Amino acid sequence: KGMLVPGVSIMSRCCDVALTGPVLAILGSCASLFPLGNDKLSFVKEFFGMFFIVGFTCSPGKWFGTEAWWHSWLWHGVGIIGVDLLSGGGHVNPSMTYAFYAVGDVTYAELLCRVSAQVSGSVMAWTFWQAVGMELQLEALAFPAFDFAKPAIEACLNEALASFCLVFGIFLWHSILPTRKHYWAKMPLTAVLIRLNIVLFPISGPAMNPALATGWAVWASGAFRGGHTLPVDTGHYISYWISSFVGALLAALLYSLYAGKP
Repeated sequence: KGMLVPGVSIMSRCCDVALTGPVLAILGSCASLFPLGNDKLSFVKEFFGMFFIVGFTCSPGKWFGTEAWWHSWLWHGVGIIGVDLLSGGGHVNPSMTYAFYAVGDVTYAELLCRVSAQVSGSVMAWTFWQAVGMELQLEALAFPAFDFAKPAIEACLNEALASFCLVFGIFLWHSILPTRKHYWAKMPLTAVLIRLNIVLFPISGPAMNPALATGWAVWASGAFRGGHTLPVDTGHYISYWISSFVGALLAALLYSLYAGKP
């Protein structure tokens, strides 16, 4: 009974957001691409993987790991490994999925399926975890999004560089170096790389994950501006999507040259 009331309240908040016109249109459009996945579980893995991404990697320093900076780093790393384990190895990042598509490891249909799942999952993940925080009276989670009142070129460069470093590091440790055969070597290295990127490229967040940034923007538009909707500023899409994809594409190109892929 003690968990039932908060649980019902959290689900009620999520339903209220999901049933608003713009969000319902986003979820419906994304769900329509479900059948395109080569693997029947592709959409499910990516959708729920975004719940783990938001809950496990945005809460350190907010809900726990607050005593010292290294506590936050440690829990963030644990969260990244947890995301991979619980999502069944999902990409949980449109830029990573795009890089796999660029090197021929993912079909175009699979790309659409996974990215749509990532976007819809991120929208509902931010909604769910913010509802959990409000219900349990925890500090609100936040994404340090770029202020597009400033020139977007800064955010574009930031996201392109951060995404390049992330994607190239994943190719390096998961496909090239001997660490590819050792899960408990490649995943901690990936976690360290992500944390270093956060420190080195703070101007735009960085997101290094277009779906994460867009999901936050949809939630924040309702929380702070009165209505949940997709971002209206083109700078958001140029910075968090196009620039991130450019960085991922460059990393994929370098990997393709090494691996001898067309």
